[in-house]
Amino acid sequence: PVIVCINKIDLLKNKAVLIQTIEKISGIYKFNTIIPISAKSGDGMDEVKEEIKGYAKEGTYYYEEDALTDKTEREIVSELIREKVLRYLDKEIPHGIFVAVSYTHLRAHETPEHLVCRLLLEKKKKKKK
Repeated sequence: PVIVCINKIDLLKNKAVLIQTIEKISGIYKFNTIIPISAKSGDGMDEVKEEIKGYAKEGTYYYEEDALTDKTEREIVSELIREKVLRYLDKEIPHGIFVAVSYTHLRAHETPEHLVCRLLLEKKKKKKK
């Protein structure tokens, strides 16, 4: 299915232009639906959602029902640390940084200090003169 959304209808002063645009688009391809919307005001968005729901089918679950992500705990911890390092030390640290998380299994009685992470930085090579 192909659904066309024509955005920014809130800016149109003359709605006849919208009708002409819809007619022109209709001649290009046999679209399933053409929906005028305004993302800014939300006009037409309920219609878009309902149209999509009409084509969506329930499929197979690939993850457990309570799974929030397909990333491992190690990957999440690594990216969180990398993000903070780049945000707060952006002038000192090159963007070529990798965070190796060695231990992530925290138990209820353990504190975050039990995480062992190594920051591996890309080193700039000096050119020989």
